[in-house]
Amino acid sequence: MGRALSLAVFFSLAAECFLTVAAFAKPTAFIGKIPGEYLDKEEDSTYLGYVLVDDRLIQKIEAVDDAEEAEKALKKEGAEVVVLKPKGSRAYDVIYPGLIDLHGHNKQNMLPTWDAAKGQFANRFEWRKKVSNYQEVQSNNMNPWSAKAEAQVAAYRWSELQAMVLGTAFLQGHMLNHKKFAIHSVEDTGAYISKRKAISSAGDIIEPERVHFLWNELRPVIQKLGCLGEATCYGKAVAKYLKDHCGDLPEAATKNVYSKASYDWLLKGEKTLRKQCEVPDEESFINYFTEVFGVKQHSEFIKRYLELQGARRSALITHLGEGRRLDPYNWTEFQVLRLAGLTIPGVSFIHGVGLRDEDFKTMAENEMGLVWSPYSNFLLYGETVDVEAAKKAGVTVALGSDWTPTGSKGVLEELKLARNYVLKSKFSRKLFSDQELYYMVTKYPAKIMNHYGFEKKGEHGVGTLQVGAMGTLIATRSANSNPYTNLVAHVNVQDVNLVVIDGTPVYGNKSYLDEFKDLETEQISEKVFAATPTKDPDAFPSFGASSQKVGQAAAAIDLAKSTRCGFDEPKLLVIQESEDFAKKVKPFITATKGSGHEGLNLDTYSGIVRYLGVALLSQSKNAQTKSKYAPKSFPPLYSCDDASYTKRITHMVLPDGNDEADQNSEDRTELRVEMELYSYKKGDEWKYTLPQELAIRYDLPHFEEVLDLEKEKQEVVVDVSLNTRSREFAELIDFLTGK
Repeated sequence: MGRALSLAVFFSLAAECFLTVAAFAKPTAFIGKIPGEYLDKEEDSTYLGYVLVDDRLIQKIEAVDDAEEAEKALKKEGAEVVVLKPKGSRAYDVIYPGLIDLHGHNKQNMLPTWDAAKGQFANRFEWRKKVSNYQEVQSNNMNPWSAKAEAQVAAYRWSELQAMVLGTAFLQGHMLNHKKFAIHSVEDTGAYISKRKAISSAGDIIEPERVHFLWNELRPVIQKLGCLGEATCYGKAVAKYLKDHCGDLPEAATKNVYSKASYDWLLKGEKTLRKQCEVPDEESFINYFTEVFGVKQHSEFIKRYLELQGARRSALITHLGEGRRLDPYNWTEFQVLRLAGLTIPGVSFIHGVGLRDEDFKTMAENEMGLVWSPYSNFLLYGETVDVEAAKKAGVTVALGSDWTPTGSKGVLEELKLARNYVLKSKFSRKLFSDQELYYMVTKYPAKIMNHYGFEKKGEHGVGTLQVGAMGTLIATRSANSNPYTNLVAHVNVQDVNLVVIDGTPVYGNKSYLDEFKDLETEQISEKVFAATPTKDPDAFPSFGASSQKVGQAAAAIDLAKSTRCGFDEPKLLVIQESEDFAKKVKPFITATKGSGHEGLNLDTYSGIVRYLGVALLSQSKNAQTKSKYAPKSFPPLYSCDDASYTKRITHMVLPDGNDEADQNSEDRTELRVEMELYSYKKGDEWKYTLPQELAIRYDLPHFEEVLDLEKEKQEVVVDVSLNTRSREFAELIDFLTGK
């Protein structure tokens, strides 16, 4: 059974009620090149050494002169040893901490890139709610089949596989049925030996249709109180507003706004509030405090605030300001959270394209982070967040991949695009060195999650290689002597040769995994789902088939062979018996057995890809209606197998320009007109674009002038009117900041 757990580790793990197979595994040493910073040597070089992992933690990390001698000594001490030197190679692989991806929407990650996204949108609400084309390719391809239990198991695990083969060890975003399958979920407390609370991901913490009450009604109260910036200012304003407009509400509602009793009462108090409160905009008021429409905006702010108090706080990661830099509503979101008292340590924003210099300064002062998703930003909005201003202010920046419909497959690919953007832009390469870009997927996200340091007993960080850190690491091809440039510029999906979670290998080269005699493995490289309803109509069930029928059809399909990637040796997945095996996986294997084939095992790559391939291509609404938006094939796991995807992401931003981002910028107005993203008058009423609707709702000035322009010239509100009017531009800034 290997060595017993140390008492400290045992009690820490027991506190989290989570034990992994790795905790009882034999100590394992990985010999390869190690970046100098982890050995107290020159940072721009690598050195031969080993990392020894036991009880989920790195126990030793040392440089060595001779790999063979080190191997003998480590084996003599009772360790398993893997020498990270690929077959036929003279160079040792480089060992890095497992990469961290802080932005994911994981359920839909088998969908291809949305072809219609060409940088033309103003903000995230515009394409989500106003573009029917998006609903066709997104909702109609996922529903109704993805609501089934087996489909959800497969979909979330596909997201893990997709991230894992790109070196990601910690993935943000909802991950159902993930434990003991492959990699870690950022939000899972069992992913760390720590006493901290779970990391919280709010998705959209702001619902624009609900929160304008805070902007239009509570903001003047806060300004009058003069307490903006104080920890409980928002609570004081809410209490005063309720007292001034509602008379004597029950004490539970107003005595302590920062309490469960208060927000629970307000959520259920619609009848009393309607009867007793005299407010200028009753519906806005009711929608904000109650759950009449299922939206819990006030209680959401309070709960998130309380989560981030105390020594055990972890982090909140949420979307904010996603869209164009000069869209006025995008600016407003930061101010809304500032009013709500949530510009505090532990909060980090995804995207943040609408953030301004002053916002970044506030973030830095409050130790807040930024999650940068450049590919997603360029695909949707044609520009990205002002990372130069973020760095200048001192904001910690991490990378996130978003999702495949409008993003990348993993942060290893985001690194390449981010590097090209830095080289292309006016601020030159010095803005972010390769070392800083490397930190955006290791050290910086760990800091944002509050899981980097070892400042307290029982805390074991991630995103680093040092004694006491979690034993989660990767090994990649060595193509450049500088370890940062190697990963950032040269390592691609073919070059990730090993992924280790808490000391246990979960994926990698066959020659490496063969060293572990007790591991069950499955080759996944060069195996793709190639069946289609057009080529193989008899292989697919009719629309509306049960999960069992879909699974039986999938189990009978043979995977095809692909040689596009040119792997030097096969890549294997380690098959672990997941935490859900007994309840969900094993019964499905039995239910899907058929004549001449085994049942479908959703703990394996082949089981997952076959189920998803059959379900996506035959059970979507688009498949039912024979819509032109129905997927024609199932996207492959490896980017190198997907020529159209690879071409687009690699040509989105290029150091010398002449790329898709430049072309989309030239075509932006034409693209917006093509999608009818302009305002027009119908009878006596204006039909506004969604950004303009939000500008009206938040009483933002100076946008009406664009309505008299021809549709081709309307663009986003500020892009047309305010950007060329310095006085009005300054007035809007003052308005947003309450000056």
